[in-house]
Amino acid sequence: MRQSESNQPLEQQEGGQFVSTNNDFITFSSFFVIAGVAVISTGRWIIGMTIVLIAFAIAILNSVQEAKKAFKSESKFSKMGPLEILAELRKLSKENTEEPSSCQSQCHACLKALAKCADMKSQEKKDSKQQHTRKGNETQPHEDVEKLELVCQEAAYFVLKKLYPEDDGVVLGAISLLALVAKDEDVRQRHVQEADKYGLDIPVNALQAAMKRAKNAEEPEQEAEILSAELQRRGCLLLGALADGDVYMGTKIVDEGGLKIILDAIDWYRHHEDVANWALWALFVLCYEHPGNKGELVRVGGIQAICKTMKHVPDSLEVARHGIAILFDGLREVRGKPYDVIKIRENALAAGMHDVVYDAMVNFGESMEIMMMGQEMLLATAYRGNKGPIPQYNPVSSVVMTR
Repeated sequence: MRQSESNQPLEQQEGGQFVSTNNDFITFSSFFVIAGVAVISTGRWIIGMTIVLIAFAIAILNSVQEAKKAFKSESKFSKMGPLEILAELRKLSKENTEEPSSCQSQCHACLKALAKCADMKSQEKKDSKQQHTRKGNETQPHEDVEKLELVCQEAAYFVLKKLYPEDDGVVLGAISLLALVAKDEDVRQRHVQEADKYGLDIPVNALQAAMKRAKNAEEPEQEAEILSAELQRRGCLLLGALADGDVYMGTKIVDEGGLKIILDAIDWYRHHEDVANWALWALFVLCYEHPGNKGELVRVGGIQAICKTMKHVPDSLEVARHGIAILFDGLREVRGKPYDVIKIRENALAAGMHDVVYDAMVNFGESMEIMMMGQEMLLATAYRGNKGPIPQYNPVSSVVMTR
């Protein structure tokens, strides 16, 4: 299995291709490269290298032109209101264009402009709350004729259903936009009350399809792997944000296969710290104080997956903190649970829980959360000191070993 080496998100690359266009037709640059190599093979090095250099020049010019187009699109949409941007986005599906890359570029620009609007509104709300705290009179942020969050949701669903659901870059933009507005109450209600149009199956299926493309890619470019990993990370963020503080939404997400999406992400990108971190966070949000989801997590092998993830990413404080929190919550004895705590304990021990918890306590001895939960778990599961005495909390960052 291939692993991405970078945790940084990647913007979709558009121009300067050497092999083919988005329509799979040969480009001028690739034609010149092939011709140049053919000439070089006959021994005419100077002519051949000149042709190859021309190919590079053509590719660079194409890249510059595409960058200019993207910049113009972003500038254009940045001056529009949310409803105007949505209207422009809807026009893209009706255009009979011979340049799909241009259409995709405009789609990216629309999603980015809406995301910027959502960010600005979120900041307005934060500033308003701060002013209310200081002055005692809260001012309401500007509202469009139609609520911004609902416009963002509509745009993202339109893209996922009708524009480019097979393009990872476009799907990333749509999923990111949904994550930005996921905690809005009206957005959540629409997911439930208008499930025929805004059901959770749409983003879940889009994430599942993207994962399938990643697994089926024989020799993907590193950029494509980075993009795919970022898409799955944003997917985990979306599912966790939707479920945060909403038990019913948590149930719906699991019913639609959201749990499998998250577990697939941490299995395929098992050494990717950001994917692991947000995937475990999402699992914690979905399962905390939710016995039904917790039982499903056990049934599908989630406990083993959590322990494996902590083994594969041992140097991340957040991965350790989220992983231990899920295990700790699952091992708590509470009456009326629809799952077997003993089975969770057996699964966790078989998956190496003692080792990952002990290592996390040694690596992050200054974290009170990790140390307190870790100590209780080791004591409650009959840890026999195979790796050494149970570490004790030390805020100075050095771990003290005591029996």
